[in-house]
Amino acid sequence: MERCVISFIDLYAKAKKNTQGLNLHELSEEEMNELAAGMSNIAKGSGVVLQTCSEAIDLERYEIGHGACIDGELVERIVGRKLNISRAKTQRLLCNCVESFDIGQYDTCIHGCRYCYANASLDRAKRGFDNHNINSSVITGSLLGDEHITVHE
Repeated sequence: MERCVISFIDLYAKAKKNTQGLNLHELSEEEMNELAAGMSNIAKGSGVVLQTCSEAIDLERYEIGHGACIDGELVERIVGRKLNISRAKTQRLLCNCVESFDIGQYDTCIHGCRYCYANASLDRAKRGFDNHNINSSVITGSLLGDEHITVHE
């Protein structure tokens, strides 16, 4: 089974700032239903199961259930064994994702998606990206030697 997890835009502070002038808005229930109906029609017969993450709206009539971006059962199936993982505590209330560690870094992606919450600005992201050292074990810059590194198992 293949799946596609969707979530409707939440305009966090960074996204609000970066999308000024684009006429973006958080969707009404009617707009969410309209989009869900369209996505459901596209997915029909493809074998792709649609799910939402962090959404309160019930879209079952479109065969879209509640899911998780980081699905514990899927992770266990991929690694081939049962894992001791629990629901992520630091995510939004309706998020069904399990605990995970982000391996990215804010202000380093230069794709320029204006609605992204991970970049304060494209200029700042370009500076972060330019600071990437291909020979370093971290995304930007280099380790100085006085860092505290925690190993999670």
